[in-house]
Amino acid sequence: MSKLIVVESPKKAKNIAQYFPGDIVLASGGHVRALPTKISAVRPEESFALTWQLVEKTEKNLKSIKDAVQKVDTLVLATDLDREGEAIAWHILEYLKEENALPERVVVQRVVFNAVTKESVLKALKNYKNINQDLVDAQIARSALDLMAGLGLSSMLWRKVPGSRSAGRVQSAALRIVAERESAIIGFKPQEYWSIHGKFLCHSPEYTLEAQLVQFNKEKLDKFSISDETCAQAWAEILRGVPYHISSIEKKNVQRSPYPPFITSSLQQDASSALGFSPAKTMQLAQRLYEGIHVHGEILGLITYMRTDSVFLVPEFIDQARAYIHKKWGKEYVPTKSREYKAKKHSQEAHEAIRPTDLKWEPSLIQPFCQEYMDEWKLYTLIWKRTLASQMENATYQQTRVMIENQDQSAAFKTTGSILQFPGFLLAYQKEEQEPNKEDDRDRVLPAFLQEGQNLEISDVSCAQHMTQPPARFTEASLVKELEDLGIGRPSTYARILQVLQDRGYVRKEKKRLIPEELGMLVCAFLKNFFSRYVDYDFTSNLENQLDSISTGELAWRTLLEEFWGPFSQALEQVKSVSVSDVLEHVENQILDLYLPNRECPKCKEGRLELRLGKAGPFTGCSCYPECTYLSGLQQEDSQSQGDLGEHPVSGNRIEKKQGPYGGYVLCGDKRVSSDSFCSFESLDLDKALWLLNLPKSLGAHPDGGEIVLNIGRFGPYLHYNGAFFSLKQKEEALMEFSLEAALERIQQKKQRSKTSFSKALPKKISKAVKEDATLKKASKTVKDNTLPKKVSKTVKDNTLPKKVSKTVKDNSLPKKVSKTVKDNTLPKKVRKTVKDNTLPKKVSKTVKDNTLPKKVSKTVKDNTLPKKVSKTVKDNSLPKPAEQ
Repeated sequence: MSKLIVVESPKKAKNIAQYFPGDIVLASGGHVRALPTKISAVRPEESFALTWQLVEKTEKNLKSIKDAVQKVDTLVLATDLDREGEAIAWHILEYLKEENALPERVVVQRVVFNAVTKESVLKALKNYKNINQDLVDAQIARSALDLMAGLGLSSMLWRKVPGSRSAGRVQSAALRIVAERESAIIGFKPQEYWSIHGKFLCHSPEYTLEAQLVQFNKEKLDKFSISDETCAQAWAEILRGVPYHISSIEKKNVQRSPYPPFITSSLQQDASSALGFSPAKTMQLAQRLYEGIHVHGEILGLITYMRTDSVFLVPEFIDQARAYIHKKWGKEYVPTKSREYKAKKHSQEAHEAIRPTDLKWEPSLIQPFCQEYMDEWKLYTLIWKRTLASQMENATYQQTRVMIENQDQSAAFKTTGSILQFPGFLLAYQKEEQEPNKEDDRDRVLPAFLQEGQNLEISDVSCAQHMTQPPARFTEASLVKELEDLGIGRPSTYARILQVLQDRGYVRKEKKRLIPEELGMLVCAFLKNFFSRYVDYDFTSNLENQLDSISTGELAWRTLLEEFWGPFSQALEQVKSVSVSDVLEHVENQILDLYLPNRECPKCKEGRLELRLGKAGPFTGCSCYPECTYLSGLQQEDSQSQGDLGEHPVSGNRIEKKQGPYGGYVLCGDKRVSSDSFCSFESLDLDKALWLLNLPKSLGAHPDGGEIVLNIGRFGPYLHYNGAFFSLKQKEEALMEFSLEAALERIQQKKQRSKTSFSKALPKKISKAVKEDATLKKASKTVKDNTLPKKVSKTVKDNTLPKKVSKTVKDNSLPKKVSKTVKDNTLPKKVRKTVKDNTLPKKVSKTVKDNTLPKKVSKTVKDNTLPKKVSKTVKDNSLPKPAEQ
């Protein structure tokens, strides 16, 4: 019985096809139907009726599925095993039903597998089921929610916050996380504190022990007990010259458990920390590993499905892992009981964790097949090690704490250290820490000969100043973790959320840190003021929980949409009547209090800085405008991190260099100029910025008349003269010093090269009839290396008919492809409309008179005659006659 197996990706289809040579395996290419981006796609007044439209990029695939299903007896919908995959299977089936393209004889089966291996696919086909409508409904509800929230919030943004891009149900909550962290950093007030450290000498054997003061005057110290240098130095003086002894030594064994196997979020975090991969890149690489690579002549899927929030491992794999560990390292590395990990509260369906499909494929065995895919191999190695380690024994440390006191026990110092006694899972996997603690001394090894009561001599007492640090900006990895902890988004959405924030220009990435742009801060302030409920973390998380409830059949999807739409539509109506000036009034103090606590205009000293909106984003201007023209970006306070280059000598506005989603640029007031094609971001200084801001620059007049202008475009620097463009290779100082003389030379060089190349390019029979100075401008641009213009040279050889024609024409006959569609010497239908009486096509006939060359060429040819070999085949503007058979 023949089958049509439908999967999502073409690569997976190719892989699975090798297991079923007698069946048809096709790919949908992803989503096949979606809600169009317009508010009418979801109609609340009609009980939330939905309008679906075909996705253009997969429409061809859908037609192939429609044609193929007519030839089979079984339709196997094997799309991915998450909600999106379930919905894609449902949409394919619904489309076939609506098109009356599903024969009654065809049996429909839904199968899922989490690994693209022969064993997994065959097992899935034996355990087919029906489409899970609850999962489909959850995905339908998510799509409708995202559309209603996205279009509703975005439409308000476009009206009320000029320059804004978009807002969304999950996107805006994520932006709030980044923006509030930035607010905390900007508003952070560092606090000074001190610590005191002592060096103690012990004799026989000689050893120096370092310890920190933890008690003074018989009072335990906390972090801020020593608040300034005066106090620290006074205490240090008291501590010097006093005899000390070891009052206690405490030793205890501490066990460290392995990490659970990877889920989507933890894989993205570790790949960022250990390999430097962005979440988006990590998911792309994981997709390739899941779909498979070529190994020994077949495509081998290396990992299980990569969009999951489950830490579950099937018993068969756990047994394989335990056997592998026992064989490689010994039974002491295998725990008595197999490890089972608890899923987090937001975990969805009971999928499996991300793991290797088979542990026998060690990274060293796979590496030879990944020479062109080393990033994939690195990620596979990370997954392989983490999964194996998750089933290994704990690592064991001996932790030691030594207390040192003076005779009256009024002062005490403490030092700690640890020794790894049993490595356990660390043999397989050690995690890269995101934020290592530089002051952590747990890894210090203390000597075994230390004893309680041992006398020590203090050799030095030092004081160290410390300042509290602001919270760290998010990395992509730490933001994913924060989203996961808050229950915002799901595994399939994390990477997309981060990418959207950067693509919209709300957030930029510098040295792996996410920094909100002024526009992002403004959009967040607007949403918090007017749509606070819809960027609330708990509200967003609760919506995710309700979607989970739909997927388990506990909640109807229309009920969720009704509960959301009522209050949301009211909020939209309320904000619709708010003017832009009122919006500015609401958000101005929040934004300027954050960035500019001092509102005094630095130029006129009389006006106050006010928030203004431009196409490039928010900026500040003096309230005394137009008398004072001072303008500046918001982030001028942090000159080092934000790239404040100084003050404009004429306007007095601040000049800043910034990194946006499309590269580096200079910002001065509301003027923005790209800098990437001129110089590197690091080398961009005030002089270069001023030069860029002065573009376009007039170099002077050409002797023949007309101005020569220097400018920089999307493809780099260029000259503009008399309607023509002349590209330049110069950059930085060489471009800044580019003179009128150099410009004239560049223009003359190009003109001379064009003349020479065209005059040498024409065939001999034509070149005799061409004047030396008759080069055509439009033709000269396409002539190189003494050839005819490219568009012409490809179709002409030795004055014969064009190649495309000459190959198919013999003895003046019509081309084969044409002759099939031509009778009685007529042209094909598509051409026939433009030809009368077997004449040349209109586009040609307009430029040909009495066997002359086209107008563009005729200017350069005397007597307007055709080449001999061509003229023989043209008579009275007619096509060549067909050859006699």
